[in-house]
Amino acid sequence: MDETDGAKEEPVQVQEPEQELEHEEAGHGGTPGSSSLARKLLLSVLAAVLFGVVGYLIVPQSAKSTLKQVDQTLQDTRAQLARARAAQRKLAAEFKEVSDQLAEARRRIQALAESEKSAKSKVAAAEKFIAELNAKLESARQETAPLREQLAAARQAAEKYRAQVKKHASSLQQLQRRLQEVSAQRQQLAAARESLAAEKARLERSLGQERRVKGALVRLLGALDVGRSGRPPSPPRSPGEMPITVKELEYWMGQPSMTVQEGDRLTMRWGGRHVATAVSGLVTSIDGKPATRAVLASAAPVQPAVGALSGPWRWSSDQTVHYADLVALFGRPEGTSGTGRNFTAWWPVGAWGRTAVARVADGVVKLFDGRPADGEALCRLVPQRGEAYSRPDQAALEAARRCYKDAAGIVGQYLRRQAELRARDSWHLQKWQLAPFDSVGTWIAPTRVPAEGMTMRAALSCTWVAEDGRVEVQRRYVVVTISSASAAGSRQEDFAIFEPRD
Repeated sequence: MDETDGAKEEPVQVQEPEQELEHEEAGHGGTPGSSSLARKLLLSVLAAVLFGVVGYLIVPQSAKSTLKQVDQTLQDTRAQLARARAAQRKLAAEFKEVSDQLAEARRRIQALAESEKSAKSKVAAAEKFIAELNAKLESARQETAPLREQLAAARQAAEKYRAQVKKHASSLQQLQRRLQEVSAQRQQLAAARESLAAEKARLERSLGQERRVKGALVRLLGALDVGRSGRPPSPPRSPGEMPITVKELEYWMGQPSMTVQEGDRLTMRWGGRHVATAVSGLVTSIDGKPATRAVLASAAPVQPAVGALSGPWRWSSDQTVHYADLVALFGRPEGTSGTGRNFTAWWPVGAWGRTAVARVADGVVKLFDGRPADGEALCRLVPQRGEAYSRPDQAALEAARRCYKDAAGIVGQYLRRQAELRARDSWHLQKWQLAPFDSVGTWIAPTRVPAEGMTMRAALSCTWVAEDGRVEVQRRYVVVTISSASAAGSRQEDFAIFEPRD
């Protein structure tokens, strides 16, 4: 019974997978690869089943246990077959997907092939075009070689231009700042201009008032009597300049070959070439002409040093000199004559050894010593005074003070000797006085005769009194030259005392 059941069941079990496999193959209509694989698997299973059936039929009944094992193996095989079918279905799906992808790839390959043909034609055209461009490029390189040189030069020029641009840019910034400053200044100046315009109007009104007052004062000056201090000195016979002493003349002319002394008068001769006369140590004439510096320069074998003083004078030659300025420089005059509008004033000028007269009209000095007033020449008459300079030289001022002190000592010694001599005639020196240091009666300046020396020319006033009560007032002029070159100190180099030249 067991064997019959086993015989009946085996064909059913063997035929069922074949039908399913056939249905699947008919349903899928699969590809040759998948069909052959399934077929091989099915044939393997069938062969195993057949071998099992045959073995079961052949072996005795005692081999049922073995058949059961085969049945178990068949079941396992069926399970494997089910799994194989699932794998087949999965593989079929994957095969379909791969087939679709392969078809798409083929279409793409065909499109790429067509694109390749088109690209090849384009590449060929491009290569041809590139070859033409290369030829043109080479030709252009040859043509642009000089242009490269020009470009290099242009770049260098551009660098220089950039540097200049930077420099000009900084200058432009500075100019812009300066322009802003100027604009601000312009605004300030505009404001100041308005203020000045108002001030100008006010000053014009004030000036008009002052003009009216001045007119009234001018009319009043014509009625004022300045003073009657005596008659003004007569006009000079020679131009005002510094006197020449005998020692100075000998320095430039040399020692004379013959001298004749007659009282205070001295005559000197240099062979038959030159002759000069002097009174009281002062040269009065040279070769029959008034003794002037110009005549001395023409007669001397060596040109004498003029020794012109230089400095920042307070007034220039072309500047108008007012009477008030002259008083500030010279001090109060010795005498005046005339009215307030037109008058004369005079001062004893020590540098000239005589009195100089100034003529004043409406407060302006018109003439001084018979010549137009020269501001610089007037300042030169008092070089030791600070008022003569725009910026006084304190060192020169101190040197002049020392010279004045030493010269005053020398004059005092001379006057003491003179007082001893005149005392025999009953005359006594009551007092004497040099012109003040800071007056026009004193002139002190460096000199080159000798070197490192100082010369003082000053007015000297002496009062002599006789035993019978008579009084004699003498005005003299003195010239003293002092050298400071010696180690022992100052030394007298020249001394002359004389009466006024005119």
